[in-house]
Amino acid sequence: MTRPSKELILRASNLLLRINWRVWYFGDNAGFMGLESADYLLNTMEYGNYAYGLLKGWSARRNPRVKYDQTLPGIEAIRLATRHADKDLHGSLEEHVNWITGHNKFKGVYLTDDDYPNLIWVDTISIHPPMIAGLGVYKQEYYEIASRLTMSYVELLQDESGLFSHTYDITEEASNNIHWGRGQGWALAGLLETIKLLPQNDHLRQGLVSRFSECVIAVSRFQNKDGNWNTIIDDDSSPIEMSIAPFFVIVGTQAIALGLLKSDIAENISAAMSAILKSLSKDGFYKGVSEDTLSGDHSYYKSIKNDSFSPWSQGPPIAAIYWYYKLGDKLGLI
Repeated sequence: MTRPSKELILRASNLLLRINWRVWYFGDNAGFMGLESADYLLNTMEYGNYAYGLLKGWSARRNPRVKYDQTLPGIEAIRLATRHADKDLHGSLEEHVNWITGHNKFKGVYLTDDDYPNLIWVDTISIHPPMIAGLGVYKQEYYEIASRLTMSYVELLQDESGLFSHTYDITEEASNNIHWGRGQGWALAGLLETIKLLPQNDHLRQGLVSRFSECVIAVSRFQNKDGNWNTIIDDDSSPIEMSIAPFFVIVGTQAIALGLLKSDIAENISAAMSAILKSLSKDGFYKGVSEDTLSGDHSYYKSIKNDSFSPWSQGPPIAAIYWYYKLGDKLGLI
């Protein structure tokens, strides 16, 4: 596998600066993953400073809250506030967490969706729990809130297969039972970031590690020979979805390094990385990622267009390149 050139990484990273950021919306955290990783790959602060500017603009206008503020890139924002030693931004983020945790709950999960108040989304596992855990270094109580919240999501959305459903309807008290491919990525990313932040002695941490490992192994079993996965991960009649491979690399490399897995997925990671590089155009555009995906039946997921240019399409492949080549040698992947 040929390592991507600095020029290709630069072109891919610059595309993140051309996205129409909504500040905020689901998937913005994936874009921040890419901006953060671009700085490391290119030895600059340009991309992180761009993200920092978005956050400072939000902080200045944060009251009153507007639609989708609940999707603010949480743990990524905390890392940027720490990087810049910005106490004011830290204060805004703690206030934001307290706003999130002030919402009504259903079986331990905060009901924060603006458009679908009866739905709990797998996407949000990657947003709220890591952000809350990230404040635990300042107040211990945040660790317990984060671990309980994460386990509540797991209990509602993960089934015996190890996979996560896309949504849970609190009115019907049932999940939609669709194992949406990118949803596995959101779940795994959120679980990993939260596990990394929780104290070793947190009473729910080991249970979360087990649930995390079960999902990674389940996802690996459905990987296609070309290194990709299907939109509905356990339905090979559904279209190929290119956003899953980057999440698998991001999560898998770190999970191996941290000793969180019960199974060897090295070959799966390398196959996913190969698929990622094949999907990067010469201009740095990452191809084959589906548009914004709502909750529906099987036919709906199969109908979604896969030509997205968004934070969730362009950010993860850059982050995957960073983690693969940062840890690959040590893990025997390269």
